[in-house]
Amino acid sequence: MADRVAQAGTNIGRNVKDTAQAYVPDAQAAEGMAVSVVNRTKEMMAPVVSTVSGYTGWMIGVSRELMERFPPLKCFVYTMAAASAVPVSVFLGYGAATGSVVLGVAGTIVTVVQGFILAIGAFFLFWWLLGAFAVACVTTFWFSGGYLVYSAYKRIQPTIQGAVQSAT
Repeated sequence: MADRVAQAGTNIGRNVKDTAQAYVPDAQAAEGMAVSVVNRTKEMMAPVVSTVSGYTGWMIGVSRELMERFPPLKCFVYTMAAASAVPVSVFLGYGAATGSVVLGVAGTIVTVVQGFILAIGAFFLFWWLLGAFAVACVTTFWFSGGYLVYSAYKRIQPTIQGAVQSAT
């Protein structure tokens, strides 16, 4: 009996080994094909990624330069970002929450339902962002007025100091 069990174990081990050896070349070939596809895709995408990153860096540089040259623009951008950060975050959370609920429950018309729900949320987001835009415009208006007065003072200051010194 023990001899039969040992023989059966040896046969099973040999069969598994033969089966594995039969499939290893195919597995290696499939792995080689997958690596080849990945490498070709990487080679094709490298110029695109390089171009996009170059343009992105250029646009960021131009934006920084514009904001440094025009402080009212910087004020507007920062105020708009600060005023719309919370509403946009709430909207993204709302979209993720409703999307997960809809994807968890619905199956067939997911995109229609999700689009309708997001449209409702976008309606409210629009009014929040319109308010943020109004706040940014008012802030920029007052900042621009102050900046104009400050710039005029800086230009006139040497003249005023010279007149005061010559009068004394």
